[in-house]
Amino acid sequence: MVDYSSCFDIHEELFIQPYRGGIQLVKPGCETEGVNNRLTNLNELPIGVCFTDTDHHLIGGNDRIAEMVNAVSIDDMIGGTPDRYWKKDLCERLLANEKKIFETQSMMIVEESGSGIDDSHVLQALSFKYPWFYEDKVIGMFNYSIPIDPRSLATFSSTLTQIMTIGLLGPHADIPSFNLHPEVKLTQRENEVLTLLLKGHTAKSIAMILTLSHRTVEHHIEKIRLKANCASKLELIQMYSN
Repeated sequence: MVDYSSCFDIHEELFIQPYRGGIQLVKPGCETEGVNNRLTNLNELPIGVCFTDTDHHLIGGNDRIAEMVNAVSIDDMIGGTPDRYWKKDLCERLLANEKKIFETQSMMIVEESGSGIDDSHVLQALSFKYPWFYEDKVIGMFNYSIPIDPRSLATFSSTLTQIMTIGLLGPHADIPSFNLHPEVKLTQRENEVLTLLLKGHTAKSIAMILTLSHRTVEHHIEKIRLKANCASKLELIQMYSN
C-alpha cells in the first residue's frame, strides 16, 4: 500500500489558499497577504474535513469526518475509498462529483444524502469540493461538509457564516436552496428570507440584502409563519432554532 503520509503534507499549521479554480496548501510565511485559513482553524468548526487523491483514496481529515461515516477514527480511514462506507448509489454520485471537479478544475457545492453500507449511519450534508493543486497539477480533492440537522437551521447558518468569515467561501457563492423542515414547503425566496432572519437580520436589512421592498419581506415572513403554523415571528424563529 502507498504510504500516503509521505506523499502529501496536510499538517494542521499549513494554510489553505485559493489557487485557480481550487486550493493549494502553503507553509506559514508563504501564504498570500490577508489569508488566514489554517487547517487548524477549519478543524475547530463543526464540519467534516478531508483530502483525497485522484484515485479517491482518503489522504487525511479530521475527527468529524470519521464521526460522519461511523468510523473508529480518522486513522482507521486513511487509504480507504467511498465504497468502504457508503451504499452504491451514493458512491456513484460522490465519484461522479469528484470526476467533474478533476475535469473542470473548479470547485462545486452540492447537497449530499444517502445511507451507509450497513445502514448504521446516514449522510445529509452540504459539501464544498475543491480541486487540490500542487504547483500546477491537480493531485486530489479538498472537501468540507456541513452536516444538515433538520432540527436546527440556525446552527447550519451559523457554521456557514463562520466559513465565510475565515475566507474559504465568497459572499456571493451559489449555495443550493433546501428546506430543513420538509413538511413546510417553502419557495427559494422564502428560504432565503428565513435563513437571513435566523442569522439575526431585521426585515429592513433583509430587504436591503435581497434588494426587495420592506413590505415584500414582511409578506414573505408572514407566509412562512402561516405555512409553519406558528402564532408569531418569535415562535417561527424558535421552531427553526431548536
